[in-house]
Amino acid sequence: MMKDIWTVSALDGIRSSFYGKELEAAQKEVRIANAMLHNVESIPVSNARIRPLIEGAIPQTHNEHLIAGYDKAMELIIRDHARLDFDKKTTLSLHRILFSDLLCEKGTFKTGFEGRMDELFERYSKQTTEPLVFITSIMDEFSSIAPFRDGNKRMRSLLTALLLLKSRYIAHIYVGLDETQPLVLSLVNSYREFERRYPIVDNRKVKKRDRILHIIETSPVPVRKKDICACIPDVSIRTADVVLSDLIEQNKIEKLGTYKDARYVLV
Repeated sequence: MMKDIWTVSALDGIRSSFYGKELEAAQKEVRIANAMLHNVESIPVSNARIRPLIEGAIPQTHNEHLIAGYDKAMELIIRDHARLDFDKKTTLSLHRILFSDLLCEKGTFKTGFEGRMDELFERYSKQTTEPLVFITSIMDEFSSIAPFRDGNKRMRSLLTALLLLKSRYIAHIYVGLDETQPLVLSLVNSYREFERRYPIVDNRKVKKRDRILHIIETSPVPVRKKDICACIPDVSIRTADVVLSDLIEQNKIEKLGTYKDARYVLV
């Protein structure tokens, strides 16, 4: 699996340069999906409010502040991961941002837990093996320690993203990471999806029309239009409509079902 990751990730720089604007749109959609994933408080925020919050709307409730705080921390990691590290300063700063607008204990470890975290930071700093070998064990130990009174699960997600970016693995910020799977498997799947959504053919990017066709070709099941736009968020519903109609006329794909429940398959 790691060979698969290394093979695809070798093209990260080229893919990013070819698909710069497209990846900006994808990154925002992943941040929205992450916010929905961690929207698990007793009175969760409605999905209709999450996008405006990620786009800069002012939080109105306790849980909306939690959503906004998580996204601020993730934004910082994506933007500044090169100057951040898995250490006490960064970890406490991220926790402070996570709860930045709330009156609660933040940016400090539980009493008696600082020593255990110092040991974990030291263990990380001495690692010399392939990062994917030890990131999981580092994060498992972090979860076992649970050094904060609140936010440990969200902090694990943030720190995992940080460690992956510092190890030059970037696919997860553009297509997401399934946290229910083992890290290496989840990263393999992220990279496969990254390659599927943003292919490089003959050392060039692929046009929207061909990317839409590629999504349909590589899907194991018939694909809905909204699923296509979710995979490649730089493609609008209107563009998808035009391309799908054209592909049907050319007898390259077939439309199954009614308008609202239509799905598309390769002919």
